[in-house]
Amino acid sequence: MARASRELAPLLSRADVVLEVRDARVPFSSAHPGLAALCGGKPRVVVLNKVDLSCETLLPRVAARIRGGAGSPGVACVSAARGRGVGAVLSLVDAIPTRAAGFNAAGVVMAVVGIPNVGKSSLINALRGAAGGGGGGGGGTPRGAAVAPTPGFTRSARTLRVRAHPPLYLIDTPGVLMPRLADVDAGLKLTVTHALRDTAVPPAVQAEFLLYCFANTGSTHFARALGLSKPFAEEEVGECLRELAARLGAKGPGGAPDTDAAAVHMVRAFREGLLGRHTLDFVAP
Repeated sequence: MARASRELAPLLSRADVVLEVRDARVPFSSAHPGLAALCGGKPRVVVLNKVDLSCETLLPRVAARIRGGAGSPGVACVSAARGRGVGAVLSLVDAIPTRAAGFNAAGVVMAVVGIPNVGKSSLINALRGAAGGGGGGGGGTPRGAAVAPTPGFTRSARTLRVRAHPPLYLIDTPGVLMPRLADVDAGLKLTVTHALRDTAVPPAVQAEFLLYCFANTGSTHFARALGLSKPFAEEEVGECLRELAARLGAKGPGGAPDTDAAAVHMVRAFREGLLGRHTLDFVAP
């Protein structure tokens, strides 16, 4: 990840516009802290992806806070996997007022950046579909961006054509994770949303953190979705996982409830949106 971060600056130098993809469930924790400086004044659009999994009522606050941040970037709210809101990204790029003065006449080049597993490849494929992009000449490629559920799947940068008229290209970059996390809380958020590999934090700890988050937002939907007898609190994580394991029929050695399997099930259900729509970062009123 450190190497990818060092390689980001020269890639950005080739771009006219930077699309920073973030996970809408963790809109601030999934930001690259040094990206505004690396952009060197280039226009930037923050793409909040997976909005279908985030708290809808908080999105306006999140967008307003990002617009008021460094460089005053544009903000687009997108569900790339569902093809929603993708046109707004293209509209923001097309509306950048410095186009005539600063962009190459051969076409606009966008760099797509972000930490692992925020949905960059899904966004690229959705952009190409929305703009009618495709292969055949012009420095493009007939293939879209490969998609995988594993953080760090995209390993090298490449250029793809998004649109033929007017010409629009993008640079797909490897996932770039911050060299160090701000705090444990940020690390847990990035783990349960799968920006970090699951091996970084034990399943039971991830489940405990989710119970903490649900309690903070007053959400009880998870209990009904998982078939639990009540909305368990953070300190009741052991009882919660034992009950869930029993409901799932998950057994470990000696027939004891497999609480790790139950925790994995809970985290997976959260990632798939089955436990409700949640924004884990605090958003001030």
